[in-house]
Amino acid sequence: MEMINGLLPEIIRMRDQLNGVIMEMDYYRTLHSEAGHTKIAKIVMAACTAHFGVTQSGIESKSRDTDIRMARQFSWF
Repeated sequence: MEMINGLLPEIIRMRDQLNGVIMEMDYYRTLHSEAGHTKIAKIVMAACTAHFGVTQSGIESKSRDTDIRMARQFSWF
């Protein structure tokens, strides 16, 4: 029984590490899925339109206006 009590903290630590790895893998799976990419693209687009004061259609246009060009450039990253 003493041996089990001695190993218990190590087993709990390993379980916690494994749970962390599983959560991280799930996060990356979500991030790299099509839905994850779409969600990130929408967030980036919203941030660019808000920061530069342009519309999404402006960014998607062929306009060479400075604000639109800058917003377009940042939205690519």
